[in-house]
Amino acid sequence: MGGETIRMERVELTIKKSIPSRVGFVERAWVDKAAYQVGETIRVSLQMRDDLSRVYRQTIQIPIPLYLSSGKYSLVIGDVQGVSRYVENESKVFSDILSYEELLRYYRAKERISPNPSELWCGLLIPSSSLRTERGELPAFPKRYWEWVETGPNVGRESRRFSFSPVKVDLPFLLFYDVTVLSVTIQTNNPRSSS
Repeated sequence: MGGETIRMERVELTIKKSIPSRVGFVERAWVDKAAYQVGETIRVSLQMRDDLSRVYRQTIQIPIPLYLSSGKYSLVIGDVQGVSRYVENESKVFSDILSYEELLRYYRAKERISPNPSELWCGLLIPSSSLRTERGELPAFPKRYWEWVETGPNVGRESRRFSFSPVKVDLPFLLFYDVTVLSVTIQTNNPRSSS
């Protein structure tokens, strides 16, 4: 009985990500310093606890974009749905929906967000504004034109929103509607940007 040579032509693997069954929450969150310069990285430290009282520690690094102005910014930490809802409320999304097409765009964008309850999001809320007219929205409308636009008859109105690009972290437990907001001071060496 000699050994036979077996030749494998094709192997199919199915990998399934199992969702944890434990539930947890963010017990404490803090940043490593009081103020940051643009271009630096914010180190966010988290202490979390699950329903079996096990403690988890995590450090997340959030890069600060070079284009930010000096000021106070909100750092938002939490589960996907909780953070999405917080950003929507801050942006007053529903007050800006004026047509059926905009409502469809809103729900299509929501469909692209994966409601993974074992994923934590952490990122800066960055304010932005645009000009809304009868024909649509002009994003990133230059500030120097606002005075001229606001005095014109019936030309549009400013829409203030927040952009949010999170760093995503998989957790060993489920996180439901848990949102923590920290205030972060960002400075720039350019004296003209703080005016």
